[in-house]
Amino acid sequence: MPKYLNDFDELHMQELLQSDVAKLREYQTLLPSYAEPKRRNRLLNGMRDYAYDAGVLSYGLDKAPATVWNFFGRSVEACLEMFAIGALPECNTPVVLLDGVYLSVVLNLWDNARALAELKRYSPVRFEEGSFVADEVVMGYLVAFLAYLQGKLDEAGETARMNSRRCEQRREGFAKSFGLRSHALLSLVKEDEGSFQTSLAEIVQAHASEARKGRLREDTRGLLCLDALALTSLAERAGIRPAIQSPYLPLTLVKH
Repeated sequence: MPKYLNDFDELHMQELLQSDVAKLREYQTLLPSYAEPKRRNRLLNGMRDYAYDAGVLSYGLDKAPATVWNFFGRSVEACLEMFAIGALPECNTPVVLLDGVYLSVVLNLWDNARALAELKRYSPVRFEEGSFVADEVVMGYLVAFLAYLQGKLDEAGETARMNSRRCEQRREGFAKSFGLRSHALLSLVKEDEGSFQTSLAEIVQAHASEARKGRLREDTRGLLCLDALALTSLAERAGIRPAIQSPYLPLTLVKH
């Protein structure tokens, strides 16, 4: 692992981890007294976020996979409960749900992943609810990924194909990113290992660039590429072992 995965040095990561763990403990203590749905939903959303950050920071600090898995598992548990409550659309967004699915897949919690995937029916179009807005290319990939998890391979493949083409017509960097993810997922549907390996490498390389020079330089999410890690888990179940080696794609965190 390189000394720094983004602009966070060891001391800063330790301070952030201590803060996240303290918040988790505080929220866990408060949770039994938060029976009102909206208040409980909001608290769980905080727990989900702090637990995920703590897991990523633990990885950045080179802690044992079991420590990372513990925090990721707590994030999944909070995500499941908050979506079961469903009281705050501004917290329970499609992107938050996808993160919960990603973590479940990485942790080999397939029942949890499918339960989240089946909670809501989304469409591959621009999504707006309250103050939250998701672009059509984000939703297109999300719909394809959830369909794949549910075994709807025809729907997953067609949605991923359409989204890949849509992304090619866009200039924004994030659209290119979701185009790569869509192409990787389509490659899994088609069982095209070569194409998948190429797309996965490009996803990780793009993430590394953002972590070292771009928008993820001062973001906990820059420490690892969760999208690629989830795709890797799907690939391994399909008999494909990723060829790329990168500290942003820690294969030791894919639980078997």
